[in-house]
Order: sequence, then C-alpha cells, then structure tokens
Amino acid sequence: MNRIFSKPIVWALLALALLLNGCGGGGGGGSSSNASILIANGNFIDAPVQGMKFLSGGQTGLTGANGEFSYEVGKSVTFSVGGVVVGNAPGAAVITPMDLVKAAHPGTSVTVDMPSVVQIAQFLLTSSSLTPTGMKIDPAVTAACFNQNLDLPTAAAANFATLINEVAKNSGNRTVTGAADALGHLAASISAIATGGKIVLPDVKITGGGANLPAVNTGLTYTISGKVTASNGTGLAGVMLSSTFTPVTLTTIGLTAIQTTDSSGNYSFQVGKNGSYAINIYHGGKTFDPPSRTAVVNDANVTGQNFLAVN
Repeated sequence: MNRIFSKPIVWALLALALLLNGCGGGGGGGSSSNASILIANGNFIDAPVQGMKFLSGGQTGLTGANGEFSYEVGKSVTFSVGGVVVGNAPGAAVITPMDLVKAAHPGTSVTVDMPSVVQIAQFLLTSSSLTPTGMKIDPAVTAACFNQNLDLPTAAAANFATLINEVAKNSGNRTVTGAADALGHLAASISAIATGGKIVLPDVKITGGGANLPAVNTGLTYTISGKVTASNGTGLAGVMLSSTFTPVTLTTIGLTAIQTTDSSGNYSFQVGKNGSYAINIYHGGKTFDPPSRTAVVNDANVTGQNFLAVN
C-alpha cells in the first residue's frame, strides 16, 4: 500500500535527515568540536594578583581577588597589563612568576633570584595596591601600560628599568619596588607554596600603591627573635626572613612581615596574638638549617629561632 505525504511533511523529513546526518546521527558519527574543550580554574600567585588580563583559547577576563583565572586544558595562559606581557605558561592550578620564566626559557634551570623572575615580581608589586586577599593591579597602571610593548620574561634589564620608571611616573608617581624587596617577598611565597600551599601578603611598604589595606591588629605585645649565623659562627647581616600567622590558605590569607638581619645576624618580629607563626628564610641561594621554623606564641616572647647557613 502506497503512502502519500503532503509536500510540507516531505520537506520536514528531508530537513530532519540532513540534520541527523550533519550531527553524525547515522551511528558512529563524530562529536561537536566544542565538546572536546575542557575548562579548568587556577590562581596566579606572587601574593594573589587581581586585575591582570588572562587569555587561554576562548577564556579571557581579569584575574579575581584570589588570583583566579580560567583556562582551556592543554593550552597556555597569557597574562598581561595593558601592552605589557607579564608572561605565558601552560595552564595549571597555580602559576607563579617562576612558571612564566620557565616557559619563556625552555630547558633553563629557573631559580627565584633570576633577574627575569625578579623583574616580574617588581612589576607586580610596583603596579599593585594591597587588598584583604592579595594585590590588585591599579587601573591607573593598566592605563599607563596601554601603549607599552614589552615581554617581561625576556626583557633586557635596561628596557625593563625604562618601563618600570615610566609606568610608575605615569600612574601617579608610584613607588618603584626595589629588586631586594621583590625577591624577598616572592621567595617567601614560593617557599610557602612548596612547603604546604601557604601564601603571604607582601609588606605594605613595598607595594607601589601604598597602605590602602584594612586595619589589622596593632597590639604588638610579643616578640619572636633569633639569629642567623655562618658555619664559622659569625652573624650574617642582610638575610631576609618572613613571619606569617598560620594556617594560611588560598582563600584565607594571612598578613606577613618581612625583616632582614642586623649587622650581627639578629632579627625579631613583633606579633599581636597567640598562635603559630611560620618563619621562612631566604638569601641569595644559600641553604639554611633548618630551612624554616614554626614559632608558637603563648602569652610570652619566643626566642632562639636560629638558623645556620650550611653552604
């Protein structure tokens, strides 16, 4: 028995057949190209940096209050401020300035005190003001960087010096963070991440934006102190240490203090509450015993938090 279909039904059936064929509906067909794109999230950490542009495939935006960004799995992420490329690295849960330099110099052994790493840290600190959760690139800096064209991980020292001074001048005469301060803070952050995912805020004095941080406890009633010595027993001057109230996580940021040892190798931190404080140490590639300490304050000063340089 023949079936007779009206023309509208015939056209509808033809359209359906074409649609199924285009979608692989005949059994064993392919899948949409978008179905293979996986999106993941990460955090950019010097301290968490807010306000940098990120780009990874079709994912783009500004980093969030805890340095959050999204990326396409298997693709790299590029971070920038205006025309300044802060760097590019494979997408990951945590990206630091060291990762940006590793990607720019494949096969090179990257250390935290490499000039290209320190340049990135200097730029971020100079460009930022402090927030309760990290650092925020100020809009005036982004505007000042609009006509700049520099890739920080590969920039020559002279070109970087010109950039950082111009940006600081053109964004409200900001304070340029020195290399030693930038290195001290970044080293403390890298060390903290490597030993348990704990991160720290920079000292308010070393950011270009100044002290626009909410008030914190100023009841400085207890002291944590110690000495840093060489293997021959002499004190080491100018060694950087950081003190951070613990525990600290990506979403609960603890304030940090940064100090350097005096001419005799002594150091001290003043703290305002009981609890555990992580003491991290860094100085130009030296190895220390122990590599870090935890000082527990309980209604009394804590002394004898000593470190010995073993190389």
